[in-house]
Amino acid sequence: MELKVLVSIVLFIDSVVSTSDQPFDYNSQGTVVAKLGTSHGSYCTITNAIFDANSKQFVYKNYNSDHESCKGRLPTLWSVQNRVSISDLQCHKTYDVGHTYTVFFFYASSYYHLHTETLMPLYAATEWPKSSQMAERVWEKAMPFRTNEGQQIFMPVATVNNQNMKIDWNTTAFDKDDSFWVQMAQFPARNHTFLPLTENVAANGENICFKKLNIGMISYNNTNPSFIKAFGSYVKKELGIKPLPPFDQPVIGLIRRTNRRRILNEFELTKALNKVAKTVVLDFYYMDYYEQVRAMQQLSVLIGMNGAGLINAVYLPSYAVAVQLVPYKANVNWRFYGDMLRARGPYMEWHNKDKSRHRQNLELDPSNSNADTDIDIEEIVDLARSAIGMAEEHRMMVYRNEL
Repeated sequence: MELKVLVSIVLFIDSVVSTSDQPFDYNSQGTVVAKLGTSHGSYCTITNAIFDANSKQFVYKNYNSDHESCKGRLPTLWSVQNRVSISDLQCHKTYDVGHTYTVFFFYASSYYHLHTETLMPLYAATEWPKSSQMAERVWEKAMPFRTNEGQQIFMPVATVNNQNMKIDWNTTAFDKDDSFWVQMAQFPARNHTFLPLTENVAANGENICFKKLNIGMISYNNTNPSFIKAFGSYVKKELGIKPLPPFDQPVIGLIRRTNRRRILNEFELTKALNKVAKTVVLDFYYMDYYEQVRAMQQLSVLIGMNGAGLINAVYLPSYAVAVQLVPYKANVNWRFYGDMLRARGPYMEWHNKDKSRHRQNLELDPSNSNADTDIDIEEIVDLARSAIGMAEEHRMMVYRNEL
């Protein structure tokens, strides 16, 4: 059975709508720099580029271009062309900086892909460089064309084939502004403009010019404590979520999973945890992005089976403990979560080592990535007690540092 992956491409522009301080220079040579990107291609920067609405291509002037070094590392969906002259193309709108990149729409129900493939690398490219003077100096070496100026705009496009990706200009993926994934995709552009790059944009015949165009998603380090903490703080600030004062009594959050990697004895586990501390069961399926981030602020401990919902731990208070539960010999990315959540703050991990508690359907799950677990309640209760003690210790450290 062929796996269909719907990918969206997003054009993200920094500028003050269609009026730039300086007019677009049709005579300037475009320059190209290719850098390490995410797993879906390199990260390329092109200066003096134009989106040609007629040909649906990004073009730039340079007859001695090193574009091929960049093009060879980009997915086939990017259509970029260098020309001897671009003076025949009129700029209907001009922006200082633009960014085009992919968003994996097929996985939009997964917090994991929206965070790791979209929000985090986008934050790395736009906001993280501004977070400290040290980051600024380091980033300037890696981003020779970076600018601090400008507003931003998204222009998404979709494809349905991950192996031979081609743009679906007639996509309806972005028609519902109130859909969960569109709200998350729009989040980095909260103070800017969001305009899907679809047939409607191309059909109006208006060319968009960029003094600098970034293509792809830049690589970022999810194990860098400064980056992960800054990302979480940035999201909470932009959502208007303020830290809550520590509760007199600890609160445990238990993530509910309903489709795979489930905790089969969740009811019994919740009952036992409630004897240790107030425990709330979190069903993220029924929460929007804001609600999920806000729910983290009341917790001292977050416990969850390996899976997308656990990435919400990056939004926990600094002293709170994230606890990852891993199924028996599971073929899952638990190390990725562990590395990232250790960078975030206090972290604990539990692996099911008892095969008798393992519930795998070999026919449906031969890779052993989706098995359910009959949790050892006594072990998790002991782990929760230790996590509460760790959270209290870190809370006091934070309190002393604030004095």
